[in-house]
Amino acid sequence: MAGYSAWAINQVLKRVLADPAAWRTIVDPLSPRQRQAFVRALRSIHEAADDWLAVEATAADGSAATAAGPVAATLRHDDEVDTAEAAQLLGLGERRVRDLAAAGCLGARRVGRAWRCSRAAVLAHAAERRCAG
Repeated sequence: MAGYSAWAINQVLKRVLADPAAWRTIVDPLSPRQRQAFVRALRSIHEAADDWLAVEATAADGSAATAAGPVAATLRHDDEVDTAEAAQLLGLGERRVRDLAAAGCLGARRVGRAWRCSRAAVLAHAAERRCAG
C-alpha cells in the first residue's frame, strides 16, 4: 500500500483505534502473534502515509510548491499528540514519554522545548506494550 491510499487508511485507523472501546473490540481478541502482525501492519501503513506526505509537501527544489503541499503539511501536524496525551494513551508518565520520544521510539519531533509525537507511533507502541505484557 502506498500513496494516498496509505494516508487515507492511516487516518481511519488512528481515529478508530484511539477509541478504547474500539481497541478492545478489534485488538484484544487477537492472539499475541496476531497482535504483533497487526502492529507491524499499522507501522507499515503509517510509514507509507508519512512517505506520501513528504513527497506531496516538498517539490523537487525543496519548496512546498505542490497543490497538496500545504494541505499535507497541515494534516501531518494533526496526526500528532503532545506528551500529556501520549502519556494518557500509553498509561505512562509524561517524563517516560519524553524519554521515549528522545530515544526515537514515538516518531516524535521537538517544537521549541516540547515534544510532539506521532499519534500512529504512540498507538503502535501501546499495542506493542499490550502484546508484551
